Amino acid sequence: MEKPLPEGKPSQIDGAKNGEKQPDGYKQLSYKNSANVTSFGKLKLLSRLTIQELRAIQRSFPIILLDTVELKRDIEQFCELLSSIVIDGNKAEFRELFDTIDTDKEGFVDWDKFCSHMQRDYQEKDDRLKTTQVPQWREMKNINSPHKESIQKITMLMNPPRYVTVSKEGVAVIWNLNMKPFRTIRVTTEPDGVKQRDLWITDFVPMQNIYKLVLAMTSKEIAIYDLSSKSEFLCQYRIRGLKSTPISLNFWSNPEQPNESILVFGDVAGCVNALIFCESTISLFDRSAQASSNQQDITLIVDIGDIAKGHYKNCRFAFHEGHTEWTRQVMYTGVLDCFISCATNYKNALVLGWMEKTKSTMRTTVFKISQGVNAFDYNEKLNLI
Repeated sequence: MEKPLPEGKPSQIDGAKNGEKQPDGYKQLSYKNSANVTSFGKLKLLSRLTIQELRAIQRSFPIILLDTVELKRDIEQFCELLSSIVIDGNKAEFRELFDTIDTDKEGFVDWDKFCSHMQRDYQEKDDRLKTTQVPQWREMKNINSPHKESIQKITMLMNPPRYVTVSKEGVAVIWNLNMKPFRTIRVTTEPDGVKQRDLWITDFVPMQNIYKLVLAMTSKEIAIYDLSSKSEFLCQYRIRGLKSTPISLNFWSNPEQPNESILVFGDVAGCVNALIFCESTISLFDRSAQASSNQQDITLIVDIGDIAKGHYKNCRFAFHEGHTEWTRQVMYTGVLDCFISCATNYKNALVLGWMEKTKSTMRTTVFKISQGVNAFDYNEKLNLI
């Protein structure tokens, strides 16, 4: 009984073709092509075609007659075409390819059928790879989080690059780029404020140009922490006297004049409030002589009413009461020189606020949108909200 030839290895047919004498009793062996290889372990014909050969086949596929152009080719014409272009191929392979393309047994193929077959063949090859290859996932690892409540927001500090997360219960965590906690801080209020279990952080925003962190609290105050110190997380300012609880924050600084910056916050009463700083890189609020005589790292308590009255030369106050529902999001854009805010009601879903030079109250432009607006974004290049 004869043994079959091992797949992929050359048989003794080659020796016979070269005129070599075969041993007695030898019978010429052959085996059929599989779906993935051709004779003697070669790749399929389609897999061996180069881009130059494909372009040549496309150009030569139409048959130009005296008065017409024939776009279809029968099996003999097809084999003749490939024989004149494809170097690494034989007539048996060309016939097999023709039969594979002509699935409807119409006796002819055209360029569209040829391309459709190639597309199916490559798609099947991709599908086979996807089912056989195992994704090289990185090993899973657990990241211990200091947060116990829901995380209000995740943002990034630019210089140096760090991630910042703040959860509802008042835990602020600074992470390095490998998601390892770099510093953890528990945000607190003053002893005469609300109880710690009742203190929630509603929103926060980084001041990128001066490396500070602004937090809005349910105690109707805004705390500004200094992030530049490596040893401590100091609360430099507490803005109090707010009429309503702040729930949304946004910070803008002038890229050409770093001293010019704006902190804007929206509250549950539907107001949009803005603190406009003119010396932010030096000091957000100028300290009084009494405060200056004390330690420089103490928290400065700032009353919003004093800012509105002009008691601080480095900061002024502007606002509008454009919404009748909670101000869900606020933003200042330097391109439009206005404040954009939104709320989830129809009458004043989106409001644009414009600062007046001599007044603290902004003039507004109101947009009515069915069911209100939960969030928005502004594209400065396209000038689209």
